[in-house]
Amino acid sequence: MADALCLHIDANDPARLHLALKNARNYLTVVGEAPVTLLANGPSVNLFATHLPELETLAAEMTAKGVRIQLCQFALNENKLTKEQLWPCCTVVPAGMVALVEMQREGYAYVKP
Repeated sequence: MADALCLHIDANDPARLHLALKNARNYLTVVGEAPVTLLANGPSVNLFATHLPELETLAAEMTAKGVRIQLCQFALNENKLTKEQLWPCCTVVPAGMVALVEMQREGYAYVKP
């Protein structure tokens, strides 16, 4: 199995999210099956509560292929967002930084597109 990958975004920038999702797709296309997580914290969590049809479709496609999309609960609180406002393919972790540290401890490669 290929190396596990963590893609990290923290900017409220649709182009950055698009790049991260394309990175996930390209990675899985080349390596086959591998654990891939896209972790969003800070202002980037706003993207996942915004109607962005192309990105929502791509995110759903990636999660159907096993990519996990995790959002930081602290960032959601700070941006006054609830779980109900998020795209259905997203999950929430208590703290994005803790999730990043845990993934790095587990050997995930860290990439910030």
